[in-house]
Amino acid sequence: MRLLKNIFIGVVGVLFLITVGCVNTEKNAVKIEDTRSLDIELTNQIDTQIASAMAKLKVVSGISIAVYSEQGTYTNAFGVVDVETQEPATADSAFYVASSTKSMVAVVMAILHERGVINLDSTLSEFAPDANFPAEVQPTKVTLRHLLAQSSGLINLPIQNRLAFTGQYSSEILWGLLAQTKVNTKEPMGTFNYTNYNYNILTMLVEHKLNKSWKEILTDEIFDKVGMDRTSAYISKAENEQWSLARPHTTLDKNSPKRTYLEKTDVTMQSAGGVIMSAKDAAKWLEIIIQQGKYQNTQVIPKAAIQATLKPNVTVNRKFADYTRDYYGLGWYIGTYKEKPFIHHFGGFSGTRAHVSFMPNSKVGVVVFVNGDGVGFKFADIVANYLYGLFEDPNQAKYKFEQDVADLANWRDKMQAKVIARKEQLSQRQWKLNLPFEKYLGTYTNSLYGSFEVSLKQQALLFEAGNLHAIATPYIIPNSVRVELVPGSGEAIVFSLNSNNNVSNLTYQGSIFNKD
Repeated sequence: MRLLKNIFIGVVGVLFLITVGCVNTEKNAVKIEDTRSLDIELTNQIDTQIASAMAKLKVVSGISIAVYSEQGTYTNAFGVVDVETQEPATADSAFYVASSTKSMVAVVMAILHERGVINLDSTLSEFAPDANFPAEVQPTKVTLRHLLAQSSGLINLPIQNRLAFTGQYSSEILWGLLAQTKVNTKEPMGTFNYTNYNYNILTMLVEHKLNKSWKEILTDEIFDKVGMDRTSAYISKAENEQWSLARPHTTLDKNSPKRTYLEKTDVTMQSAGGVIMSAKDAAKWLEIIIQQGKYQNTQVIPKAAIQATLKPNVTVNRKFADYTRDYYGLGWYIGTYKEKPFIHHFGGFSGTRAHVSFMPNSKVGVVVFVNGDGVGFKFADIVANYLYGLFEDPNQAKYKFEQDVADLANWRDKMQAKVIARKEQLSQRQWKLNLPFEKYLGTYTNSLYGSFEVSLKQQALLFEAGNLHAIATPYIIPNSVRVELVPGSGEAIVFSLNSNNNVSNLTYQGSIFNKD
């Protein structure tokens, strides 16, 4: 099960297939100001422009915004956290930040390094001599810093898949899967290769050594220190305490807006993407990073730890949307936006998008959370660019923002038409299964990737893999079905029959799952 492909297909597919809803945005907008709020004319313009854009786009259900500058801060939210309940989004609503989590994990690892609790320059063999890494992955050369800098030259898709998607694991299973780590021949050690499993492996090793989870470390070292009381690595905490919690939505279906089924749980909140955060707390996070560990003029995090994460570690030399990515530090991309230094880390998952960035020279930072991808995915960056533009030329920023929103609305219409046409095309397919549905039921297991449960639900085949599930639809080759375990993806599952014409296994993403 090649999860890199899964992530790419899932996230990219979600961009094109997923919907979110926007309802009554001006009525639901709630602004939380502090004693250093931005100029009232500026904040009024932001409120007006974002509400107008939400109404024009129609399919973005909710958005949460934080701006930090030395002149003042701004936090606000628009729309709803859930189109089914119509609960308004506020600056206290917690949104899933996805891979923006990596920046926080990198900071706490740098803190532990500064204290001498861990040594980021330790090799894997030195730090975890009892970990069963294969010799060919060079555990005597790869360091913890390589993992944080995404330059380890390692591959471990089973760990990544279990932690981020299915949740089918125990600490013993994960530890045993370290032996399945492979060499990345295309991006060897010292070369940038963005993955989740680098961070997964790192925190597994740290937890094993310190007997303390990465979630507890984040809580103790950052969240509790600065009173980030609507930020957590535990979904259960938000639900038990009845936080306002943004739910994932889809944006490009004809039935937009609507919730998507795939939500994070505690077991799939993993160290490469496992934090929820409010706009008010995001402003605090920006202040800590921009002010190099200070919060309200108090040094809460060692300056050296912040600086270590922002130091270039490996060349990236790529571009994402309007942003260059020249280097990767520890949990941060380092590059430029409009030829000015720009540091960022974004995140995306089914039904969610996060933009976290700042400009070190001007000491201005922006966070935009959206509980939807597709249109929402693009909208997050458009909003961020608009907010940065306000600090240079408010009138030009307003004009550019309105043009970008109009372009995005046109893109929405084109993509919705394509999605609807594609779904109509898929609905015309005929089943290619050689046997009755009942013959395919059962449990299918792969020692690396876990198991599938196949059952009947309302006369349809239901596939379940831990936190993932999907109703199968026809596919184009014999004895196959199509599933969307990650909403918007679309992948084939192919069954094999034995000499007795009974189902013996299924193949998913190149991996064979044997029927029990």
